[in-house]
Amino acid sequence: MYHFEGYFLGKDRLRLYWQGWQPDCPIKCIIWFVHGLADHSGRYDVISNKLENKGYAVYGFDRRGCGKSEGPRGHASSYETLIDDLRLFQGELEKMHPDIPIILLGNSLGGQLALAYSMNYPQSIHACIALAPWLSLPFKLPWWLENTAAMLNMVTSSMTFDNRLNYEDLSRDRDFIESFKNDPLIHRKISIGLYLQCAKAAQRLLKNPQVLQTPTLLIHGTGDKITSHLGSRQFAEAAPPEFMSYVEIPEGRHVLLQDDCKAEVWIALESWLARINL
Repeated sequence: MYHFEGYFLGKDRLRLYWQGWQPDCPIKCIIWFVHGLADHSGRYDVISNKLENKGYAVYGFDRRGCGKSEGPRGHASSYETLIDDLRLFQGELEKMHPDIPIILLGNSLGGQLALAYSMNYPQSIHACIALAPWLSLPFKLPWWLENTAAMLNMVTSSMTFDNRLNYEDLSRDRDFIESFKNDPLIHRKISIGLYLQCAKAAQRLLKNPQVLQTPTLLIHGTGDKITSHLGSRQFAEAAPPEFMSYVEIPEGRHVLLQDDCKAEVWIALESWLARINL
């Protein structure tokens, strides 16, 4: 695989870092991944390594406020800005690889964004993969905390707080957990505004799964304590069956491609990739 990197300009001309991996063989498809809340694109080389020399080019960028991209850590001025950044990066991909089908793959918040993007622009990508998407959470914030957040959002939406992530909930792979903890590009922040925007986006998706028009693979682990598999199950059951494939992984944790269940996840992924018409 050949690795390369660069920057593109986001909606408000913020410099956003991207990187890609190209196979030595002819490219038949682009896997474009969208990372999670505090994550960055450098942690997804596992995809390029797994798909090496199978005809897939792999690309991703650091969302604004993450990794090597500009912007305040853990904040975005609006959800629409995040979607617009995706739209702009797709333009970059199409310049580099005109007429090559694109599969959008997202994990966690990235899974939510991938679903939202595919439903907003159903003709722009070939297919969508959502891994442990943020559709619902396994806990509910107290009503007084929700009200406090809503009031603070009107005054200072960019105020950040610790996301209270328990690293042990990410995976059962000790090496992965240690690398995540010690990664200097990982942050633990989420702003009041970003949290509320993403929570509302999750509600919109759960209310409108029938809008789905893109072939979609949704995978969630029942052992996920960060996002709930029940939300994914609800979405999948109400989505048009001709477009939806749903796989539930018993005891699977949040980062499915880096968990003890990763072999099972890859079997499901590659089987689905072989079935869709590229």
